[in-house]
This record gives sequence, structure tokens and C-alpha cells, in this order.
Amino acid sequence: MIRRCEFARALELVHRSGVHDELEALLRPEGKGGRPRQLGVDVFLAGLLCTVAEKKTLALSLLHELLTRDLARSYQVALGIRKGTRAITIRQVRYLLEAIEAKLAFTEDRAPELSATDREERAASLQAVFDHLLAATMPTHLPSTGAYVLDDSGIDSAARGKRRPRSPGAVAPAGASASAGEAEPSEVELNGREVTDEVLAKVTEETGYSFDVDARWGYRTRTYDNRTNKLFGYKLVSLTRLTPQDSKADLPLLVERISLVPANASTVAPALGLIDGLLVSGTPVTELADDRGFSYALPEHWADELRARHIEQICDLHKNDRGVHDFDGVKMIDGWAHCPMTPGTPRGHPPARPAVGAEAQEERHGLRARRARGEVPRARGVPRRDRRAQDLGVPPHPGCRRERHRALRVPRPSG
Repeated sequence: MIRRCEFARALELVHRSGVHDELEALLRPEGKGGRPRQLGVDVFLAGLLCTVAEKKTLALSLLHELLTRDLARSYQVALGIRKGTRAITIRQVRYLLEAIEAKLAFTEDRAPELSATDREERAASLQAVFDHLLAATMPTHLPSTGAYVLDDSGIDSAARGKRRPRSPGAVAPAGASASAGEAEPSEVELNGREVTDEVLAKVTEETGYSFDVDARWGYRTRTYDNRTNKLFGYKLVSLTRLTPQDSKADLPLLVERISLVPANASTVAPALGLIDGLLVSGTPVTELADDRGFSYALPEHWADELRARHIEQICDLHKNDRGVHDFDGVKMIDGWAHCPMTPGTPRGHPPARPAVGAEAQEERHGLRARRARGEVPRARGVPRRDRRAQDLGVPPHPGCRRERHRALRVPRPSG
């Protein structure tokens, strides 16, 4: 059972967003329409919200079960989904979903006959539904601070994925199985950097058929829950409110914008669309924390676009980007540009250890042999750095403790 106040709270959220009126106008234009539906759009959307919260899995059969069994019968009558002893059927639930899909479907697989203009209009209409529902959840007493975090999460499809043979001439990622023709779970990197979604999309050509025609094969971060970096489904791009860097306020993390794209699609363009949607609505965006999935994009596609919108980007550095690097004559230290004449090496970033040459290796092996024969006394209680200088006969570093430990050196007895 679900309490009446819980469903009423979800219904109030839908009414506050105004999405149900927009969809009803889309389904029933003025002067057109047939017999009135027993299931309203507002009740349908509120039922979806409660199904996700109560059942943990979103399916039409579970939605029908919640509306006809988990709600009190008196409340079902008040909502109009029950008349006497007869409640709505699952066919009526499916009919409403199919009617909404027929008006908002914009992908090439579901609506191939649409023109480019109609496709863009439908995509914008579906995005407006997401935006209005999320905007209704934002508390009015907590205005936006302008700081956001951008991320994408893998969403598995409920349908079985398409077969993925290796495309001719393609180079499989690390850990690929030659017999199966699929990429095994592994960290996919190229020259020390994560491979972008565009490269991975070329590696995995898709064939066959899946019931979910919009889902695609892609890659996601391997975690304890999913245990693999293979994904058949979608990527959910989200913009979440964040406390600014110089603020000590404890603000809740509220998701304000979302967008859903196939798993093999680039998330850069949808992310910019979410940012533009906030800016158009009058919400400021001044700081943006993102991961390498966005910051590794080409500058003209991502970094330059953020600068044009006067947004400061907080990047997630790769381990290979840390330290001191020379970038076309500019000294880069942890991603920040410094003057090429910056003296020394900053604290915490020691220079790379030089490779040991052949002469140094021969000298080291010879020293070990002399030690084994007892020709070189072993220093006891002497720091390792000063001990090596003593063994090689090199003057000690100024201020070292070689002299004070000279009396502690005891020759190894011969024989």
C-alpha cells in the first residue's frame, strides 16, 4: 500500500510544473479529440514518480499495480481511475504512453519520416518536459549560486543488447577477446589518456536487433556495482547545484537539469544545451566542475564554448597531467601555465628520475662485487645518501653527516 499523502505530494509536483497541461494540449489539439480518457496525464506522471520510489523498477505492469492495488479504492475513485468495481486496465496505461511517444518521439529509429526541423522541435519539447518537472522541485528559498557540477552516468537498458562484432580493420581496446570479438572489462586508455566516446564508437560497430531501438553500446566507469565498463543503454547527463569554492555554506546538492543520450553518443553538445537552458531561464552559471569526459574534448568544442559564456571550468586532472611539463615553451605545473624562466622545481613536484645508463649500471655492479669480496667496508648508521657517496669516493654533500659517522664504520672481517 502507498499512503494517500505520498501520491498527493507527487500529484502536486506535477501540477506545479504544468507539464500535464502541455501534454494534454499536445494530445488533444483544439477542435480535435475522441472519447475522454479515464487515465489523466497528471495521474499517469504522478504514478511514474511513485513507482520509481516504491518499486525501484519502472515498468508499466508495476505502474498499473500501484494505481489499481496499492492506492485506496476511495482514492482511486477520486482520481477517476476506478468506476465502481472496475479499474483501468493495463492496456489503457500502455495506450497513454504510446500516445505521448507518438507526439514526442524524435530519433531516427522511432520516427524516420520526420524532417530535421520537426526532429529538433520534438527534441526541444521533450527536453522542456524534463526541465519543467525538475524546476518544480527546486526550493524557492535557495536560489542558485552559479556553481554547478557536470557528470554523466550510465543507464542500462532493460532490453537485451545488440551483437557487437569487431569491425573490419578496427583496433580492439585493451583486453579484447579475439574469439568472442568483444572488449572484455578493462581500463581503456590510449597513450596514458582515456579513449573518448567518439573513438570507442568506431571500435564497436553494432548489428542485429534489440527491442530498445534507441539504446547503444558504450563504455562507462567500472565500479563495484556494475563490475564492468561495458554498457548497453544510455548516458544521463546532469547539472547539479554546487557550493562555490570560496563559500562555507552547507547547501544541498540539487539536480537542476538532465539530458538522456545513447551510450555511444558524445555528451559535450547535450551538456552545452543544458547550460544554455539555464542561462536562457535567467539562472547564472559561473563555475563548472567536470570530469575528464568533458575537459578532454577539443578546445573548440568545449573549453572555448565555456569561455564564450564566461564560465570558469574546474578540471579533473589526469595523473599524467600532474607535475611539470613543457607545452610549446610554456611551463605547465598541474595544469597551470607558468613563466618558462620559473626557477627550480615547485615543492611537491620532484623532477623525473633520469634513466640509469650503461656506465652507471656497470659501476653499480662492480661496487656490489667489491662489497661481496670485502674490499669496500660497509658503513653502519650512516644515511643511505651519504653511504653511497662514501662508497663511490664522491665528496659528500655540504652539511651531510658523513664525518660524524666515520667512527661508526666497521670493516668486515676477512675470511
